[in-house]
Amino acid sequence: MLIKKNKFNSVFVGIVLALLSFEAQILTSILTTTRLSLILLLLLNFLLFFKGVKFSISKYLLVIISFFGFIILWCVINIFYSLVIGSTIYIIPLSSIILIMVSVIMLSFIIEKNNIDIYIIIRTLWLIGSLTIYITLLLLIYNAEFNIFDSNVRLSILKRYFNDTLVSGTSRFFYGLIVLNIFSIGYTFGYLRKVKKYTRLVSSINIVIITILLVFANSRQNLLLLIFVIIVGKLMSYRLVSVIKVVFKISIVLGLLLFILSATTNIIPLIKEKYIERTTKQLKQGSERTETYKNAIDDMLSYPIFGVGLGNFQKNHGITTHNGYLWVGSELGIFPLLIYFIFILWVILTYNKVKYLKNDYQKIAKLLFVFIIGYLLISNNFNELFKDYIFYSVLILYLSLFNEVNISEEKKLINKHQKKIK
Repeated sequence: MLIKKNKFNSVFVGIVLALLSFEAQILTSILTTTRLSLILLLLLNFLLFFKGVKFSISKYLLVIISFFGFIILWCVINIFYSLVIGSTIYIIPLSSIILIMVSVIMLSFIIEKNNIDIYIIIRTLWLIGSLTIYITLLLLIYNAEFNIFDSNVRLSILKRYFNDTLVSGTSRFFYGLIVLNIFSIGYTFGYLRKVKKYTRLVSSINIVIITILLVFANSRQNLLLLIFVIIVGKLMSYRLVSVIKVVFKISIVLGLLLFILSATTNIIPLIKEKYIERTTKQLKQGSERTETYKNAIDDMLSYPIFGVGLGNFQKNHGITTHNGYLWVGSELGIFPLLIYFIFILWVILTYNKVKYLKNDYQKIAKLLFVFIIGYLLISNNFNELFKDYIFYSVLILYLSLFNEVNISEEKKLINKHQKKIK
């Protein structure tokens, strides 16, 4: 007998994952997508408990919860230590970490207790991702009052517009936009093949628009993340011919785009100034961010046990660490940082399980895994741990695929047992 998939809960999970990823404001600053997702999760979990559903979580998702449990416990110890020595403490980072863990627990419970259809989740995320791209573009054109072909366009002006308008600033907004369009990347570059032609066409347009938006926003790390997912995603297929083909196609598109922009606008010199010259200058002379990294490393070495204390790095230096690893090391100490690295190593090692998934699930898992690695290598170097709703929403979706491994193994055992009885 085939197991009936729960379509409603599959759509619900897709919406919650999108809300957790997007981190945007809805109508007012009080109502954000993250807070709305927590409300929805609380509602569905309450309904499940009301029906008498017993609490349980898969072993994969239990590792994430255990990691956050340790970090929260260490933060509490850190707070007591800071109080004893008379140092200032800040509760906001701890509150954010607790909320991430609560979100992980509630979402994991929903996935565990409902037979979720991964394809419905993908379609939901793809639809929301497509809508957010066009809404972002329309709002930008309407509010920023600029012409894309106007030679007087200054990328710095547009960047200020993004920072002043978007919740959590430019970078976090576009991290969410890339997450919501991770399957647009898959459809556009052929990682996910079973799709209708119009879906592939819309996906291709999505990638073009998001690239243009990233250039206008001058968000270099997001561009790097997008390029990483596209290229490494193709390399994961281990087919050299496919890699050469996609590089050739991208080269032709980029060549035509550069030719058109050079002939119609003065935007190429501006891009050169903002991306190439500015980056080169920062590498030669250093920047505020590299100085911040140096300060974080110095604090970690000076206070290796408990760090400078929760929230004290920003108080001491007037800026956040802008780095997930250095935030843990500088504010909490070297031991939590070691646990963090062990957790990341475990995430990487889960890829060994991908080969046990059925073919379609393997492709989805590979695409999500590439994003996870890209985030750890690129994006996590610009964000603190207590802001990582985006990373853990993708990680939960990735790990939920392994539930299918357990189901298939259980089916094999049942069949084997039935054969013995016969």
